[in-house]
Amino acid sequence: MIMRRAIRLSILLLVVCLPWIPTSVSAQDVEAPSIPATLADLQSGRVDHVVLISIDGLRPDFYLDATWPAPTLQELARQGAHAVAVRPAFPSVTFVSHTTMVTGAPPADHGIFQNRTREQPGPVARSYWHADSIRVPTLWERVREAGGTTASLWWPVTVGAEIDWNLPVPPQPDDPGATRLDMLRAAVHPADLLDELERNATGRLTPENFANGSRGKEARIGAMAAYLIETHRPTLTLVHIVTTDEYQHEHGREHPQVRRAVASADRVVGRIVEALEAAGIEDRTAIVVTGDHGFIDVERLLAPNAWLREAGLLAEKTSSDGARFLTTGGSALLYSDSSDEGIVARVEQLLASLPVGIRDAFQVVTPERLAAVGAEADVRLALSARPGYRFTEDANAEPVSEPGERSGRHGHFPFEHEIHTGFIGYGPGVPAGLRIEEGSLEDIAPFILQALGI
Repeated sequence: MIMRRAIRLSILLLVVCLPWIPTSVSAQDVEAPSIPATLADLQSGRVDHVVLISIDGLRPDFYLDATWPAPTLQELARQGAHAVAVRPAFPSVTFVSHTTMVTGAPPADHGIFQNRTREQPGPVARSYWHADSIRVPTLWERVREAGGTTASLWWPVTVGAEIDWNLPVPPQPDDPGATRLDMLRAAVHPADLLDELERNATGRLTPENFANGSRGKEARIGAMAAYLIETHRPTLTLVHIVTTDEYQHEHGREHPQVRRAVASADRVVGRIVEALEAAGIEDRTAIVVTGDHGFIDVERLLAPNAWLREAGLLAEKTSSDGARFLTTGGSALLYSDSSDEGIVARVEQLLASLPVGIRDAFQVVTPERLAAVGAEADVRLALSARPGYRFTEDANAEPVSEPGERSGRHGHFPFEHEIHTGFIGYGPGVPAGLRIEEGSLEDIAPFILQALGI
């Protein structure tokens, strides 16, 4: 089906990109698309279904460079539109960017500011798990209001969401005797959804075969998505694939394990395409593949709270006098509720006075730039690490570490092109082979709503 459609779409591109009209949509519902300058200008023909696939840590080279083992992504990019660079939200971390994808809003508006809540700093167990943390309308709410149905698999910040078939990223267990799978069984909706998926799609799930670092988990997510599409045909399906993130964190950007993870993710996308064909809805479906951030290789640690401690400016907590950085890998966000009105200026002076070897390892993100990208208003200023560096919150660490083993991080402000993610849009009315130079994750939700006629 894909190859037959490749021929059709290639012909259409030659005929001034006239839209391909699905059988369920009348000609007057589809206008000939203009060639977009950015992702914000891209439009699709009207469709009945959208599948939004997020590949965590997606880099554009996975589909732009044919040496990566991603034949399905590369074929979709050739047959549809693709972007060279898509700016993530800031900080460029999973929960923040995934919420921007499904709202079209920046963090300052949607309210998910980091992976974890500032009020409860500590382990990831204090993350933004629940959908009621989102302050603006989401795609699943808009689709539901329009009379459609929704499905979601492993999408962040969806616990308790009004999604018809919802298998969310669950909270970490507080009980040491409980597993993440136990938390998932308690969070799914409807309550018997996981039982249904195990019976009909995956077989019995275990903490081992459904762990984040397991490529077998990706195959099971793909089987779940295929089953839901073939059985229920949701209007909107959200799918989050995570192993590409896990292995880039562990090994950096270039490693055989990363290539295997990309191949696993590509097979999930292929399985979803097959399910659309089996369900008979491929010609009425738009597929969007994107990611939440890219990756930057790092070898050294920067300890900004150690700098504050040595200067006598460190707050023991963000609510006490002084200031404190909360870090997200490639960025460090300064918070202060201090009664000292000049505290931020004193921190700026400290940063400017650091030794050259430290000062050259990061860039300062001013309040004006933070506001321009819709970052959390309470962040007084931010630091973004240059390639090779990441931040630690440890106030007792060395100000800058010696080089260590290479790993991968994100979280950075999008100064560096390596932190950009990607986009592929495929479906009725999307011009074949279209290359878009730039875009933002804020463009994803408007594109999907336009495609569904909402």
